[in-house]
Amino acid sequence: MVIMHKNHYSSILFFFLIIVFTIYIIFFNLQTSTKLNEKFKIWGIHMNDIENFTINETDRFSISNIQIEDILSTDNSKIIKIRRFSNVDRKTSESYVKDRFLELNSLFTSVSSPYFGVITQTIECPDEFKPKINEAITSDQNKVTYYILYANERFTYGICSKDLVKYKTLFTFIYCSDKKDLYQFEIFSLPDEPDGNLVKIISSFKCHL
Repeated sequence: MVIMHKNHYSSILFFFLIIVFTIYIIFFNLQTSTKLNEKFKIWGIHMNDIENFTINETDRFSISNIQIEDILSTDNSKIIKIRRFSNVDRKTSESYVKDRFLELNSLFTSVSSPYFGVITQTIECPDEFKPKINEAITSDQNKVTYYILYANERFTYGICSKDLVKYKTLFTFIYCSDKKDLYQFEIFSLPDEPDGNLVKIISSFKCHL
Protein backbone atom coordinates (compact mmCIF):
# COMPACT_ATOMS: atom_id res chain seq x y z
CA MET A 1 0.00 0.00 0.00
CA VAL A 2 2.83 2.39 0.83
CA ILE A 3 4.40 1.72 -2.55
CA MET A 4 1.09 2.42 -4.28
CA HIS A 5 0.72 5.73 -2.43
CA LYS A 6 4.24 6.72 -3.42
CA ASN A 7 3.57 5.88 -7.05
CA HIS A 8 0.29 7.81 -6.88
CA TYR A 9 1.97 10.93 -5.51
CA SER A 10 4.78 10.62 -8.05
CA SER A 11 2.24 10.53 -10.87
CA ILE A 12 0.47 13.60 -9.53
CA LEU A 13 3.79 15.45 -9.24
CA PHE A 14 4.76 14.41 -12.76
CA PHE A 15 1.50 15.68 -14.28
CA PHE A 16 1.75 18.88 -12.24
CA LEU A 17 5.22 19.55 -13.66
CA ILE A 18 3.93 18.92 -17.18
CA ILE A 19 1.14 21.47 -16.66
CA VAL A 20 3.58 24.06 -15.30
CA PHE A 21 5.96 23.48 -18.22
CA THR A 22 3.10 23.77 -20.73
CA ILE A 23 1.92 27.05 -19.20
CA TYR A 24 5.50 28.36 -19.35
CA ILE A 25 5.84 27.44 -23.04
CA ILE A 26 2.51 29.10 -23.89
CA PHE A 27 3.49 32.23 -21.98
CA PHE A 28 6.91 32.28 -23.64
CA ASN A 29 5.39 31.98 -27.10
CA LEU A 30 2.97 34.81 -26.37
CA GLN A 31 5.83 36.97 -25.21
CA THR A 32 7.95 36.29 -28.29
CA SER A 33 5.06 36.81 -30.71
CA THR A 34 4.10 40.25 -29.41
CA LYS A 35 3.01 42.65 -32.12
CA LEU A 36 5.26 45.64 -32.69
CA ASN A 37 2.39 48.12 -32.42
CA GLU A 38 1.59 46.71 -28.97
CA LYS A 39 5.17 47.36 -27.91
CA PHE A 40 4.92 50.90 -29.25
CA LYS A 41 1.84 51.45 -27.07
CA ILE A 42 3.86 50.39 -24.03
CA TRP A 43 6.58 52.85 -25.02
CA GLY A 44 3.98 55.56 -25.66
CA ILE A 45 4.97 56.14 -29.30
CA HIS A 46 3.25 55.67 -32.67
CA MET A 47 4.14 54.71 -36.24
CA ASN A 48 1.91 53.84 -39.19
CA ASP A 49 1.95 50.61 -41.21
CA ILE A 50 3.39 48.35 -38.50
CA GLU A 51 0.22 46.42 -37.62
CA ASN A 52 1.50 43.21 -39.24
CA PHE A 53 4.98 43.28 -37.70
CA THR A 54 5.69 40.58 -35.13
CA ILE A 55 8.56 40.82 -32.64
CA ASN A 56 10.96 37.90 -33.13
CA GLU A 57 13.95 38.88 -31.00
CA THR A 58 14.47 41.09 -27.97
CA ASP A 59 17.39 41.97 -25.73
CA ARG A 60 17.91 44.32 -22.80
CA PHE A 61 21.04 45.66 -21.15
CA SER A 62 22.39 48.87 -19.64
CA ILE A 63 25.44 51.10 -19.95
CA SER A 64 25.95 53.32 -16.89
CA ASN A 65 22.46 54.68 -16.17
CA ILE A 66 21.20 54.29 -19.75
CA GLN A 67 18.80 51.42 -20.36
CA ILE A 68 18.99 49.86 -23.83
CA GLU A 69 16.44 47.59 -25.49
CA ASP A 70 16.89 45.89 -28.86
CA ILE A 71 14.00 44.58 -30.96
CA LEU A 72 13.91 42.75 -34.29
CA SER A 73 10.48 42.49 -35.90
CA THR A 74 9.24 41.20 -39.25
CA ASP A 75 6.25 41.12 -41.55
CA ASN A 76 5.97 39.40 -44.93
CA SER A 77 8.46 41.62 -46.76
CA LYS A 78 10.27 43.89 -44.29
CA ILE A 79 12.39 43.75 -41.15
CA ILE A 80 12.54 46.53 -38.58
CA LYS A 81 15.38 46.65 -36.08
CA ILE A 82 14.99 49.11 -33.22
CA ARG A 83 17.39 50.09 -30.47
CA ARG A 84 15.80 52.19 -27.72
CA PHE A 85 17.98 54.19 -25.35
CA SER A 86 16.11 55.26 -22.20
CA ASN A 87 17.11 58.05 -19.82
CA VAL A 88 19.53 59.73 -22.24
CA ASP A 89 19.91 63.50 -22.44
CA ARG A 90 19.94 65.40 -25.72
CA LYS A 91 23.68 66.14 -25.67
CA THR A 92 24.58 62.49 -25.18
CA SER A 93 22.12 61.38 -27.88
CA GLU A 94 23.46 63.91 -30.39
CA SER A 95 27.01 62.77 -29.74
CA TYR A 96 26.05 59.12 -30.24
CA VAL A 97 24.16 59.86 -33.46
CA LYS A 98 27.07 61.88 -34.84
CA ASP A 99 29.55 59.08 -34.10
CA ARG A 100 27.27 56.45 -35.62
CA PHE A 101 26.83 58.40 -38.86
CA LEU A 102 30.60 58.99 -39.06
CA GLU A 103 31.08 55.25 -38.66
CA LEU A 104 28.67 54.60 -41.53
CA ASN A 105 30.38 57.17 -43.76
CA SER A 106 33.78 55.60 -43.10
CA LEU A 107 32.58 52.34 -44.64
CA PHE A 108 32.45 54.04 -48.03
CA THR A 109 35.67 56.06 -47.85
CA SER A 110 38.22 55.36 -50.59
CA VAL A 111 41.13 53.22 -49.41
CA SER A 112 44.56 52.50 -50.85
CA SER A 113 44.84 49.36 -52.94
CA PRO A 114 46.88 46.59 -51.26
CA TYR A 115 48.06 45.30 -54.66
CA PHE A 116 51.18 46.57 -56.41
CA GLY A 117 51.11 47.33 -60.12
CA VAL A 118 47.43 48.21 -60.37
CA ILE A 119 46.57 51.23 -62.52
CA THR A 120 44.26 52.77 -59.91
CA GLN A 121 45.89 53.17 -56.53
CA THR A 122 42.64 53.49 -54.60
CA ILE A 123 39.61 51.26 -54.16
CA GLU A 124 36.35 53.18 -54.23
CA CYS A 125 32.76 52.08 -53.79
CA PRO A 126 30.65 52.78 -56.91
CA ASP A 127 28.23 55.69 -56.48
CA GLU A 128 25.18 53.45 -56.89
CA PHE A 129 26.04 51.69 -53.61
CA LYS A 130 26.96 54.76 -51.58
CA PRO A 131 24.36 55.91 -49.05
CA LYS A 132 21.82 58.53 -50.01
CA ILE A 133 21.49 61.05 -47.18
CA ASN A 134 18.37 63.14 -46.74
CA GLU A 135 16.01 64.61 -44.15
CA ALA A 136 12.42 63.92 -43.20
CA ILE A 137 9.88 65.58 -40.92
CA THR A 138 8.00 63.25 -38.59
CA SER A 139 4.31 63.61 -37.69
CA ASP A 140 5.20 65.56 -34.54
CA GLN A 141 7.57 67.88 -36.43
CA ASN A 142 10.87 66.21 -35.53
CA LYS A 143 13.45 66.78 -38.26
CA VAL A 144 15.53 63.64 -38.74
CA THR A 145 18.45 62.75 -40.97
CA TYR A 146 18.17 59.35 -42.63
CA TYR A 147 20.42 57.18 -44.78
CA ILE A 148 19.23 54.91 -47.61
CA LEU A 149 21.85 52.23 -48.15
CA TYR A 150 22.31 48.54 -48.88
CA ALA A 151 23.04 45.65 -46.52
CA ASN A 152 23.96 42.00 -46.89
CA GLU A 153 22.17 38.96 -45.45
CA ARG A 154 23.76 39.61 -42.04
CA PHE A 155 22.47 43.19 -41.97
CA THR A 156 26.01 44.49 -42.50
CA TYR A 157 26.58 47.79 -44.31
CA GLY A 158 29.43 48.85 -46.60
CA ILE A 159 28.20 46.70 -49.49
CA CYS A 160 29.72 47.77 -52.81
CA SER A 161 28.84 44.82 -55.03
CA LYS A 162 25.43 43.89 -56.42
CA ASP A 163 25.87 40.18 -55.76
CA LEU A 164 26.22 40.87 -52.02
CA VAL A 165 23.11 43.04 -51.72
CA LYS A 166 20.28 41.45 -49.78
CA TYR A 167 18.39 44.48 -48.45
CA LYS A 168 17.74 48.15 -49.04
CA THR A 169 17.75 49.90 -45.67
CA LEU A 170 16.54 53.15 -44.16
CA PHE A 171 18.74 54.01 -41.17
CA THR A 172 17.87 56.88 -38.84
CA PHE A 173 17.56 58.17 -35.27
CA ILE A 174 14.67 59.93 -33.56
CA TYR A 175 14.97 61.62 -30.17
CA CYS A 176 11.93 62.17 -27.93
CA SER A 177 13.01 64.99 -25.68
CA ASP A 178 10.08 64.90 -23.27
CA LYS A 179 10.77 61.24 -22.44
CA LYS A 180 14.56 61.37 -22.91
CA ASP A 181 14.35 58.36 -25.24
CA LEU A 182 16.51 57.89 -28.35
CA TYR A 183 15.35 55.45 -31.03
CA GLN A 184 17.63 53.94 -33.66
CA PHE A 185 15.59 52.60 -36.58
CA GLU A 186 16.76 50.26 -39.35
CA ILE A 187 14.05 49.31 -41.84
CA PHE A 188 15.16 46.53 -44.19
CA SER A 189 13.26 45.84 -47.41
CA LEU A 190 13.78 44.20 -50.78
CA PRO A 191 16.49 45.94 -52.85
CA ASP A 192 13.96 47.25 -55.40
CA GLU A 193 11.66 48.82 -52.77
CA PRO A 194 10.96 52.49 -53.62
CA ASP A 195 12.75 54.81 -51.18
CA GLY A 196 9.51 56.70 -50.64
CA ASN A 197 7.82 53.68 -49.05
CA LEU A 198 10.47 53.53 -46.33
CA VAL A 199 10.47 57.30 -45.80
CA LYS A 200 6.68 57.21 -45.43
CA ILE A 201 6.96 54.77 -42.52
CA ILE A 202 9.54 56.78 -40.61
CA SER A 203 7.77 60.08 -41.32
CA SER A 204 4.65 58.79 -39.55
CA PHE A 205 6.52 58.46 -36.25
CA LYS A 206 5.19 60.28 -33.17
CA CYS A 207 6.78 60.56 -29.73
CA HIS A 208 3.29 60.16 -28.26
CA LEU A 209 0.19 58.07 -28.95
